[in-house]
Amino acid sequence: MARRPPPPPDTADKMWRAAALLAEISQAYGEDVHFSWSVFELRLTAQLLEHAHTTRRKPNARKRKAS
Repeated sequence: MARRPPPPPDTADKMWRAAALLAEISQAYGEDVHFSWSVFELRLTAQLLEHAHTTRRKPNARKRKAS
């Protein structure tokens, strides 16, 4: 069985940032919603939030009637 190469030096920093983001997400959705988020759940939730944000009506986007 081949050994994996060691992770890059910035891996620990990325893991700390990921942990902070997961804590923020858990707080936003409630601590009892999930004990842990999978990559699939994070990507799907992000897509849903982006879609909801882009389809939201802008109040100034209404067409004005020509007088």
